[in-house]
Amino acid sequence: MIFVRVQVYPQATLSTLGNRIMDLQLPIHNDQAEIEIIVQEVQSIISLKKELKKRTNVLIDKSL
Repeated sequence: MIFVRVQVYPQATLSTLGNRIMDLQLPIHNDQAEIEIIVQEVQSIISLKKELKKRTNVLIDKSL
């Protein structure tokens, strides 16, 4: 497994992170098939999140 350093800058915590941001490591699989499975699952989760947000907005609009 390969680890890649990633810099993330959340708006609310940027000033409090300091050098700890360099401690973040993300695992990346060597197996291309496993990478594809992960990519598909993440895409599915993102699509579901978008759909749920739309449905939530419809419910909110109907209740007003």
